[in-house]
Amino acid sequence: MGVVQANNELKELQAREEKEIDRVLRMLSGECAAQRENILYDYDLLVQLDAIFARAQLSYAMDAGRPLVRKKGGIDLRRARHPLLDPAKAVPVTVALGGAYDTLVITGPNT
Repeated sequence: MGVVQANNELKELQAREEKEIDRVLRMLSGECAAQRENILYDYDLLVQLDAIFARAQLSYAMDAGRPLVRKKGGIDLRRARHPLLDPAKAVPVTVALGGAYDTLVITGPNT
């Protein structure tokens, strides 16, 4: 009879443990729900930071430079390449618009 009693006690302890785990999880879920707005704000902020760091990492890997925006308009791209093309195969192009040139005609790929 000792084995049966020990087994019953074990089952009871396991059931109590599961109840306690459920209680703690419900409590933690309630605390998280109370902080929902803060959690969503932090999540959005982390997504933005991740995008910024991803762009920075790609820029560094490509040895790319930050574009300068003119107040008077115009474009001046020097040795520009499409970021998704293989840099060894893509032909860099220099494009200047503004001032004497205000039209750009693209006739095909530059690869």
